[in-house]
Amino acid sequence: MFDLWLGYQFNLLKSGRYDLGEYSLRLLAQSHDEQMSELTKGYESVAESVAQKAIDGVNKTLNLPIKFSIDTQFGKNYSEIH
Repeated sequence: MFDLWLGYQFNLLKSGRYDLGEYSLRLLAQSHDEQMSELTKGYESVAESVAQKAIDGVNKTLNLPIKFSIDTQFGKNYSEIH
């Protein structure tokens, strides 16, 4: 499921419909059920929109009785978001 969600995000970014500034949404690391990415400051709401749209796509594709959800957090370093 997680890989599908990441794939949806990358496809949305490649579509050109989302401007995320200089860094776009650069994946730095992923661990279990967490994604850590770098993006240009000021584009947090756009990044959150991409992540939400991607999980919506996963839910539609898998069509499970219980829907997946996400939580987005932003900070300068890992200790600020975890």
